[in-house]
Amino acid sequence: MVIGIILAAGKGTRINSNGVNKTALSFNGKPMISYALDLYKETVDVTMVVIGAYAETLRHAIAPYKPLVSVQADQLGTGHAVSVAMKDIEKAHVGKPELVLVGYGDHMMFYAPQTIKDMIAYHKKQKATLSLVTVKHDPNELAWGRVIRNAQGHVVKVVEQKDATEEERKVNELNAGFYVFDFAFLKKYIDTLTKSPVSNEYYITDMIERAVSNGYKVVPFIVPFSEVGIGVNTNEQLSESQKLQTQYRNS
Repeated sequence: MVIGIILAAGKGTRINSNGVNKTALSFNGKPMISYALDLYKETVDVTMVVIGAYAETLRHAIAPYKPLVSVQADQLGTGHAVSVAMKDIEKAHVGKPELVLVGYGDHMMFYAPQTIKDMIAYHKKQKATLSLVTVKHDPNELAWGRVIRNAQGHVVKVVEQKDATEEERKVNELNAGFYVFDFAFLKKYIDTLTKSPVSNEYYITDMIERAVSNGYKVVPFIVPFSEVGIGVNTNEQLSESQKLQTQYRNS
């Protein structure tokens, strides 16, 4: 069984959405979160949406899909959101989950179902515990986490831009923000995360270091930039992202 989690609890303060959850905003004709829900409809067995800020506007948008819903009352970061979701997944008694997919509600508009199916198959073939989508791109254009590899070429951590050193910021392999976890591993370690001293939040990316330090296998799944697009944090990015999606789908 595969569970798909969509993180959609944030306030989206930079986009000034006037009391509407950012992922409920219109994106090329339908609520942004619909793309994530449609993607999971074809790739997972059970979908859970983590809601929080402006929750009622999002409940309306997701209602036709009838997903499980988890409420993150305090927005303490992506790691905390996944922790909340995991507890509600267990309460729901959905069966025996094998894998958990995690994606952001404002960054799943470009993925094709086949890409996610291929990622799941690659995760299993590699006997990985944690897989993450990465992309090669100019790091100066995107404020995304940098994928750090060791001398042997293995991924050892992801460093958020605001926490990165000057040297780490030059790394051009970026974390796109989509993950496949083994359920047992995620359940065991999600509540061991500690807050970032910079943002005072729990990062889901810190699970990579948890995996590496405890001897689990982490693998990157590298995709073209056209398959991940850009996230939406501002009105300018909302406009640009819609243009990019139209461009890629028509090419």
